[in-house]
Amino acid sequence: MAANREQESTRTRVDVEGLEKALVAAFRESALPGENIGFDEQTCQEAAQFTLRCAQDRESREAKLSLESVSGPQDNRHLRLAIVNDDMPFLVDSVCATIAGFGLTIERLIHPVVAVRRDADGQLMQIIEQAHGDEHRESVIYIELERTDARVRRELVKALRANLKDVAAAVADWMALQEMLAQQADILPEGEGASLLRWFLDRNLTLLGHEIVNPKGERTEELGIARMRSQPILSEESRRRAFTWFEKG
Repeated sequence: MAANREQESTRTRVDVEGLEKALVAAFRESALPGENIGFDEQTCQEAAQFTLRCAQDRESREAKLSLESVSGPQDNRHLRLAIVNDDMPFLVDSVCATIAGFGLTIERLIHPVVAVRRDADGQLMQIIEQAHGDEHRESVIYIELERTDARVRRELVKALRANLKDVAAAVADWMALQEMLAQQADILPEGEGASLLRWFLDRNLTLLGHEIVNPKGERTEELGIARMRSQPILSEESRRRAFTWFEKG
């Protein structure tokens, strides 16, 4: 039994070391030249270890997120953030916009997309350095940002989780949103309105949500970010003005 436990412990340690090595390599390969300043071997390894703790298990397809305060050289305290998610568009831009909305400065951002293997329970088993194209790909976002107090950190994490869910909804409903916009363009009489919608469809607009709202605020056909909200996207005042405009012809 003792021998078996020792073998199991060694096997686990080697697996973790392999994951860490693969993630360090991914960080190095994906970092832009400026992102490597002050990102020496030890700092990169610590960043990879922190990110792996976040990535270790994902029981669902939702984003996994970790935020912690850390002390750097010369008592340079800052925050580090790790986000592990299915690879999809808009992730980095959405995360950066959320952080900027809190008035915080991003000091380092590294974003490798890695091929992974997980077991049935979502446990990370392997980061595949030589991917063949059919493996599941995950977005790994590592960010260092300026330090802030605990209240702001809690609010930031809450906002990041909500916005990442919005991104997932918009991406999942992408084709349905395009089809809905095309239907609305066909319903309108030929003129500027229909032409504008078709111009939007020609990759001139990133459509994030759709819903139909009546004067009572009742909603139908919610798609994208609209289905992530319990209330209409437009404010009550905006809806009032819109219906007034229509009533006037």
